[in-house]
Amino acid sequence: LLLSAVQKEILKFGIHPYELYQKNIIKELSYELSRDQNIEYIVNWIMKNVIHPYIEKVDKLKKNEQKQLIEKVIEIINNDYMKYDLSLEGCAEKLGINPYTLSKAFKKVTGENFIDYLTEVRIDKAKELLLTTNKKIQEISINVGYQQSYFNRIFKKYTGFSPGQYRKKYEIKQRRIF
Repeated sequence: LLLSAVQKEILKFGIHPYELYQKNIIKELSYELSRDQNIEYIVNWIMKNVIHPYIEKVDKLKKNEQKQLIEKVIEIINNDYMKYDLSLEGCAEKLGINPYTLSKAFKKVTGENFIDYLTEVRIDKAKELLLTTNKKIQEISINVGYQQSYFNRIFKKYTGFSPGQYRKKYEIKQRRIF
């Protein structure tokens, strides 16, 4: 009865028992029961051969789902980094999930929180624009989703230079390379 309840849950999760166990687990359990084993042995056997493989498979599927979800969020960030209102909450709403759940999943998959990741993307794009265009710093700040006063502070925090200092320092180095 216990095993059929477990198999029903496995099927409900979209996993076929033969795929999970690659053997007839009911037949094996029947054999173990026929050997007149004590209850502790049978419980341990069920845990090892039925429950643990199921938990591992579910965990693997959930991790894969989380990874795919975070790939979608990263795509949103890469496409929309220049929008002022890009937020974790907005991404969560777009994907139809809870912001707290998204935040936890993002940290688990990427190793950093959403806002730090978004800031790095924006700062990297700003660095690129500073060195490859003649755009004014104010224009670059708008192009990467910041108001200029905040952009200057956050840029300096992440690079150690103001945007103007960064452009001068690395523009000179780039000229030497070419």
